[in-house]
Amino acid sequence: MGKLEERSFQISLYWKYRSQFAFAAPNYTPRKWWECDMWALLRSGYTIEYEIKMSMSDFHADKNKERIFYESNDDHTAKKHDMLSDGHHYAPNRFMFVVPHSIQAQAEKAIPDWAGLLVVHSPRLITKAKTAPLIHKNKEHQQTLEHCMTCLTNRYWPMLEQLQRTGATQ
Repeated sequence: MGKLEERSFQISLYWKYRSQFAFAAPNYTPRKWWECDMWALLRSGYTIEYEIKMSMSDFHADKNKERIFYESNDDHTAKKHDMLSDGHHYAPNRFMFVVPHSIQAQAEKAIPDWAGLLVVHSPRLITKAKTAPLIHKNKEHQQTLEHCMTCLTNRYWPMLEQLQRTGATQ
């Protein structure tokens, strides 16, 4: 998936759902989780992960994501989709796949029970093909929220500096 395409979907998601967000972070990795194409804290206090898939091969490959978790007495490997299916407390409260209209029909047939599906028809037209169910009711830890705010701050200021150097902002 090209970063430009992914970025345009992220921007579209932000504009569509911004009134529901306390804040949203593109390409953010919450503590003890995987990198999210877009991760948002909703005003309700719940979190939602948006996973952008531009092709069905990318969609299917997502189920193979795994990582090692280093716990105090139990280091183990886990698959992301298993943790979402099991309602693990590290998972976001809701999970949405986001796909272009061109693969909507195929994605609707392959969508897991624990995930929702958004379809991008154009930069300003996103439809909900399937509502994301609540995976668990735990609100996000303050430590993760502070980590996200730090990451966003550390991205914002260098970008602002670069814009100033290129003369794109006054």
